[in-house]
Amino acid sequence: AAGNITPLDGNISRTLPTGQRADVPVRIEAADEGISNVQLAVSGPDGYSVEHEYQIQTRSPFLPVTTIESELMSPGDTFALSTEMTDGLLAGSVDMVVSFSSLPVDENALYASLARYPYGCTEQTVSRALPLVYAEQLVTLGADADSGETREAREEVQEAINRILNRQSADGAFGLWREGDRNASPWLGAYTTDFLYRAREAGFAVPNEALERAYGALQNVASGDAWRVYGYDTDVWESRWHEDTQAKLMDRSAPYALYVLAKAGQADISRLRYLHDRELDDMDNPLAQAQLATGLALLGDRSRARSAFDGALENLGFNNTGDYYQTPLRDVAAILALANEAGFDDVVETLAERLGTDVPDPDMLTTQEKAFMLLAVNALTGGDADSFRLSVEGLGRGNDNDRRYNIAESQISQDVTFTYGGDAPVYRTLLVTGSPVEAPPPISSRLDVTKRYFDLNGRAKQLGSIDQGEQLVAVITIDPGERRTNPIILADLLPAGFEIETVLRPADGRRGNADDGAFAWIGSISQPQTAEARDDRFVAAIDVRSDNETLAYVVRAVTPGIFTVPGAVAEDMYRPQVQARSRAGQLTINAVEGGPGGAQ
Repeated sequence: AAGNITPLDGNISRTLPTGQRADVPVRIEAADEGISNVQLAVSGPDGYSVEHEYQIQTRSPFLPVTTIESELMSPGDTFALSTEMTDGLLAGSVDMVVSFSSLPVDENALYASLARYPYGCTEQTVSRALPLVYAEQLVTLGADADSGETREAREEVQEAINRILNRQSADGAFGLWREGDRNASPWLGAYTTDFLYRAREAGFAVPNEALERAYGALQNVASGDAWRVYGYDTDVWESRWHEDTQAKLMDRSAPYALYVLAKAGQADISRLRYLHDRELDDMDNPLAQAQLATGLALLGDRSRARSAFDGALENLGFNNTGDYYQTPLRDVAAILALANEAGFDDVVETLAERLGTDVPDPDMLTTQEKAFMLLAVNALTGGDADSFRLSVEGLGRGNDNDRRYNIAESQISQDVTFTYGGDAPVYRTLLVTGSPVEAPPPISSRLDVTKRYFDLNGRAKQLGSIDQGEQLVAVITIDPGERRTNPIILADLLPAGFEIETVLRPADGRRGNADDGAFAWIGSISQPQTAEARDDRFVAAIDVRSDNETLAYVVRAVTPGIFTVPGAVAEDMYRPQVQARSRAGQLTINAVEGGPGGAQ
C-alpha cells in the first residue's frame, strides 16, 4: 500500500498451487485523510504477470467543523501562523484561509463559508453562485483577473445555471429540488430568475428561450393573485405560532417579480404605480418596498421610487418568523444593494452605517444573508479593492498585497507571517476548517434528533457487536423545538463497514390504521422533499413543523472491523442556530465463515 493507509501486517504474499483459492484478509489503518493506492501483483508460470492498483479514500467519521476569528490590524502589526490553530483537527483534513478587508464585513470569509454549504436545493444553488457573477470583486479581491480562481468561479456559475435550467418546467417555473416538484415558492422563482438575468448580463450562457419562459411565469406572480400562479407553491402553513400567510407570501413575491421584469424590460409600469399608490402603506416587508422602488426607478419614476425607499427604511427591523428566507440582516444588505443599483446614494450611506455592526460569524449566517451581504459589499466597494500594503514571509515570492491566502496544511508554521503596512486599519480574518479527531458531543438547539437501530422484525439492536452480512434498519426521528416551518437537512454519515440497501418510503410503514407496510412496526414514515442513499451517508431534506418526523433506511454490515458510528446531524437550512446531533458510538462487525474477510 502507498499513501496514507498502512497494512498492519506489512506486505502480504501468498503462493497458490494450480486450482486453489485463498481469501486473505488485510487489516489496514489510516492516520490522516486522503486518497491512498493499494497495489496487487500476481505472477505465475510461463511469464504470467498481472498488476492492478486500487484507490481507497479515507476520511474522518465526523463532519468538518469551522472556526472563524476576526481581528483589527493597525499599520505595523504582524500576524503569525501557528500549528496550535489546528489542534483537535485530523491531519490531512485541514483547510486554512487568511484574508484581509477594509470593511467590518469580510467578503472572503463570507463566501468561503457560503461555498462550503454542501446541499443543492435551488435556493442554495443560487445563493452560492450569485456572488460569483461578480467574482473578481467579491472572491478574488486583489488577485489577477486571469487567475485560476476566477476561471473556477466562472465554471461554478455556469454549472449552477445548467443545474437550475434542468429544474425548469415547460411553464417556466423552477422546482426546488427537481423539475415540476412545485416545492419552490413564487418568491424563490423571482430570486432564481433574477440570478439568471444577472448571469446572462455578465456574459454567461443562459438561453433566451429559458429566460423568456421564466419571465412568463413571473408575469403571473406579478399579479399578486395566488390563484393565477402556476408551477410554484403558494400554500403557506398558517399558524398562531408565526406571522406568515398566503397574502404575505404574495405581497413579497409580486414586487420582486416586477423588479426582475423591469430589469428585463417586461414590467407593466402601471402595475408598479398601482402597488405604490394603493398598497405601499400597507406593506410591512421593507425588501418588497425596496424592490418596488428599484423597479420604479429603472422605469424612470424616481419620485415614487423615493417614497418607496423611504417606506423601506421605516420598516427596517421587520421580522416574519414564518418566512424562513427572511431576516432583518438579509433585508438591510439587500436594500443597500438595490439602492446602489437605483442610484440613491443617501440610502446607501444610511444602510452602510448599519451593515457590519454586530454581524455574527459567517457560519452563523443564513445562505440568504451571506449572498445579499456579498452583493452589498460589492456595492460599497464599487468592485474596487482599497489600496493597502502587506508584506508576507514564508509563502514564497509574489504573494505580497493579495487580500486572500489559501494556506496548505504543510505551510502552517510560525515562519509564515503577515505584516500590514497600510495607512488605515484593516480587518484580518482567520478561517480554519477540518475534521475533528474526537467525536463531537451531542447537541440539541431548538431541535432534537435521535437515531436507533432495529433488526428487520423491529427488535431494538445495540451496535456493540454484530455479524457480517446482518441487515439493520436505521430509524431517525426529528423533533422540532419550535412550532413553525423548519426546513431541515439531515446528514447521517455511515460507519465505514455499512452500506445502504434501500431508503424506506411512507408506504413501507404504517398508513393510518392499516398495518400493511413491511415495516409497519416503525409507525408512520415521513415523506421528505428529497432523500439520497450515498456511498458514505444518508441525506434527506424535510420540512418539520409541529410534529415529529421519522425517516428510515436499511443497511447491511459488509466489512469486518471496528468502526466509529457517527451521530446523525440535523440542521435548519436557513437558521444555523437550529441544529441537533445525536450521540456517536462504536461498532464491531464480526467476520463470518464464507464472507469477505472471513475464515475459509
